[in-house]
Amino acid sequence: MDIQEQNNLKDYLEVIKRRKLQLLLTFGVLMLITLLLALGLPSVYRSTATILIEEQDIPTDLVQSTITSFADQQIQVISQRSMTSPNINRIIEDFNLYPEDRERVSQSELVDRVREDTTLELISASVVDPRSGRPTQATIAFTLSFDHTQPNIAQRVADQLVTIYLRESRDSRLSQTQQTATFFEEEVALAQQRVERLELELATFKADNGDVLPTQYQLNLTGLARTDAELLEAQRKIQLLNERRIGLDTQIAAVSPTAPVGIGGEQILPPTERLTQLESDYASKSALYGPDHPTVVRLRREIDALRLETGRGPELAEVERKIEAYTDRLQELRNRYSESHPDVVRVQRQLDSLMADREAAMAKADVEAVAGGYVAATDDVSARINVRASPGTDAPVVGFLNRGEQAMLLNTGIAGWYQVQLPDGTEGFVSQAFTKPLASGESLRTPTNPVYIQLVSQRNATEAELRGQLATYEALQQQRNDLQDRIVRSPEVERQYTALLRDLTTEREAYDNAKNKQLLTAQAEKVENVHGQSFTLIEPAVTPIAPHWPNRLAILFLGIVLSLAATVGVGAVSESMDSALRSPGAVAGITGVSPMAVIPYIYNPTDSKRGKRNVALITGGIVVAIVVGLIAVHILYRPLDVLWYAMLRGMGA
Repeated sequence: MDIQEQNNLKDYLEVIKRRKLQLLLTFGVLMLITLLLALGLPSVYRSTATILIEEQDIPTDLVQSTITSFADQQIQVISQRSMTSPNINRIIEDFNLYPEDRERVSQSELVDRVREDTTLELISASVVDPRSGRPTQATIAFTLSFDHTQPNIAQRVADQLVTIYLRESRDSRLSQTQQTATFFEEEVALAQQRVERLELELATFKADNGDVLPTQYQLNLTGLARTDAELLEAQRKIQLLNERRIGLDTQIAAVSPTAPVGIGGEQILPPTERLTQLESDYASKSALYGPDHPTVVRLRREIDALRLETGRGPELAEVERKIEAYTDRLQELRNRYSESHPDVVRVQRQLDSLMADREAAMAKADVEAVAGGYVAATDDVSARINVRASPGTDAPVVGFLNRGEQAMLLNTGIAGWYQVQLPDGTEGFVSQAFTKPLASGESLRTPTNPVYIQLVSQRNATEAELRGQLATYEALQQQRNDLQDRIVRSPEVERQYTALLRDLTTEREAYDNAKNKQLLTAQAEKVENVHGQSFTLIEPAVTPIAPHWPNRLAILFLGIVLSLAATVGVGAVSESMDSALRSPGAVAGITGVSPMAVIPYIYNPTDSKRGKRNVALITGGIVVAIVVGLIAVHILYRPLDVLWYAMLRGMGA
């Protein structure tokens, strides 16, 4: 029958018995390594301090802090500011850290090592967020630790780090608060400058456009309507005054300046009218009689006397016209009649008289056309002539020379014009066609006709009133143009005015906002100095008694487990690689036939001695290992007496 090998506890014990030396050696070596590792690693002590984050004393609903970051963010920022290279280098120098490594590593590596040996851990708690009402995790404290092989140095360095953290926390919050206050002070100053600049621009704009502002628009419309009504009234008055003046001019033209005098019921004409009548009679009588006829002589004497009285001579232009007409008439008669024909003789006499008048007129004109004399309006002027600012009919009128008035002659060298000075001192130019020079020492006769004087006074008053109405009309027209210009400009001015007001309102709001924030910042700064959020040391760093690292018990436990596993593994591998037949099953497995009998191993004295020697060696190794372990514990971990008393305290002895 088939024989199957079955491993039982006896077989495993046989394996352990057979390979006990190998297994014990493997286990012992591994345990020795574990002991050396557990006891040989240097002890690292950790000194830890706990810092509490205390909120500000005054509720944030009353005074809002300028520090808006979360506590964990603040701690990280403070950690970065505290663990700077200058601070760490100062700690290294003050506490003489890592003296054995200073010669072979750089300073930056030592700084990194201090950072690695420093541990910061946040302590959170479940709180209710006041803004959302939901539970959340909030950082309420943090621990600051430092690891070192010497417990007293670990405590001193941790205490120094706590001092640095607290100082940086206070300085950081004060600095941030002061920076915020300074920022808002600058913002308030800039906003105030912008407001003052816009206020000045608005004031200047109002001064430049005071009559065109939106608030004046309705007033301008009302003023325009009123001005239009006043213009219509002024036009009506001007029209009435013009009609009155024309009527007065017509009446003045029909009345002689000098009042006629009646003798015996016969009316005596004024000198100028009498002279005109006599000149007409003289022309007709000269055609009938000779120049020596008593009637012709009488008429000539009377004409000369009146000309001397009135200062009026024969008009040169009129005389020239008559001479030309009579010359043509005489030539026509000579072609038809002889020289002795009465008509020829009569026309010849009239022509001779006109030639004499021309010589007299030319001589008088030479005398009259001298600067420094006077000029007056001609007799055919109905009322007045214009006095202009310069020669030419398109020049503006600066005054008037009324009929019966005279003006001082200043200059005669301008073709067709006289430069004169009116009695009121106004200088200007009058046309030669409507004026006549007066002889030296000659002056116009003063009007004596009461009707004429009254009409002239009324005409002068009307003229003055008309000038006033014209000035009023021009002023109203200018006022209307100004009002129209204001109304036309109003939309653009309103747009600019609205833009300035909008900018000023915006800048004032920005100023008020910045000012309010400045006040809040000032309050927050006071709170930060006295009642603000702060870091409070609640558990200072103490000198550690037990090392923080390594965990020697864990290393020993793990070493035992690994040593046992390695021992079993070595035994299993060695047994699987052994080709010796050590059981009936093994023989049957190779030959296929079960053995008839099994002869047990017979121990001889040599085997007994070998076994005793092995036991002695194992026992000695174990004793040596225990002694070595105790020595290592005493030297590397803790003195045995201290450890013994600690164990007794732990057991309550």
